[in-house]
Amino acid sequence: KNFSVAGMGHFEVVEDHFSGVTVKLSDKDLKLDANVFDERLFMSLEEWKQQGKRGVWLRIPLTAAHLVEPAAQCGFVAHHAKPDYIMMTKWLPEGASPLPQYAHHQVGVGGMVLDPTGTKVLCIQEKRGMTAGRKDFWKLPGGMVDAKEDFCDAAVREVLEETGVHAIFECLGAIRETHKGPFGSTDLYGICVLRVDPEKHADATPKPVPQESEIAAAEWRDLAEFLSAPWYAKGLYGSLLRTSADIGVRRRKGEEVGMGRAVMKGLGGIPESMYFAAGAAKL
Repeated sequence: KNFSVAGMGHFEVVEDHFSGVTVKLSDKDLKLDANVFDERLFMSLEEWKQQGKRGVWLRIPLTAAHLVEPAAQCGFVAHHAKPDYIMMTKWLPEGASPLPQYAHHQVGVGGMVLDPTGTKVLCIQEKRGMTAGRKDFWKLPGGMVDAKEDFCDAAVREVLEETGVHAIFECLGAIRETHKGPFGSTDLYGICVLRVDPEKHADATPKPVPQESEIAAAEWRDLAEFLSAPWYAKGLYGSLLRTSADIGVRRRKGEEVGMGRAVMKGLGGIPESMYFAAGAAKL
């Protein structure tokens, strides 16, 4: 838990339990001349060193971008940026900084919606994107997981957005991990096995409605034909699809396979998701 401390050095700060401080720049601070800010920040850093402080976090709004240069001159480095601010850090002790890096993973999902017989799968063709325009290229609906969105909820949302079909999460089938993601990130892509929501659709295979802006076509395809397409005949993506499809088909035969999900309160008393091998959860 953090707690505020006013008047520490030349700025208000928030201390943490790791002997670090986060500088809370006031409206008056943001209007300081760059040279004046430089001087005050330098003096504050000297005081924080004497007090045994370690990591310093400095959030500079975009409207006060003139303060970035003097902060850099005081040894601060960029940690991350958002549309309205840049976060900078400085490690006061000698040696390399152990401060945590900004988020370095991105997560994508695909929703494999199977019919009750396990013989048909809901597929799309993209109107835009890497596969747009490829003849007879069908893929699973899906996309990126939004901030603060659960993995399984993202798959359900993407299926609804791209096909108009309401689905229910059953299990996680397979995950692909690569360290060649955008901007040097690690990229995770998981396939969630889903089923049609019977409370939303009377038909087990409701007619899909392609998302007008992004999807060229959406339809139920024969599962075996989909998996045997030349795009998926070999390689990682084919294995992801076949593995997830096998799990989905086996579940329709009553087997408990795949990774299920349970929502429980964590140590902080906040609901969190636990994914587990089917039938193995100790709740």
